[in-house]
Amino acid sequence: MVHDAKRQISWAITNRCFLACDHCLVESGPSGESMDVRSAARVAEHMPRGGEYSLEITGGDPFSDLELLREVLKVLGGSREGRRVTIHTTGQWAVDDEATRRTLRGIRELGADGLDFLCDDEIHRNAGLTSENYHRAVRITREVF
Repeated sequence: MVHDAKRQISWAITNRCFLACDHCLVESGPSGESMDVRSAARVAEHMPRGGEYSLEITGGDPFSDLELLREVLKVLGGSREGRRVTIHTTGQWAVDDEATRRTLRGIRELGADGLDFLCDDEIHRNAGLTSENYHRAVRITREVF
């Protein structure tokens, strides 16, 4: 039997993150660096144009460099030709309901299809995750997307 899996691309645009997890394989943290906008735009322009696949924008936390995330989404042009774009996040950036709604509506309008969250668990709370921010981000993501 052959499994015809949908292609998936995971693209880390930043090593900057709101958290400082001991288990992080890419050593992301608050002082991490991001791709420059020009380089990220060149990569985005070369993403596959046809066929079904999902693109997960990750890092670090892409929301830790919101300007870069917005530019990447603009170049990608969102979901088209079978592509689904999601963003992997901690949710730590969601400190206020209205600001969170504005941010999520903005990235949705730029073509994001949804968010993918890490876990709200003791390991991530010990690394700096605030459960209130995490749950706000999850709740408002469900509302916006």
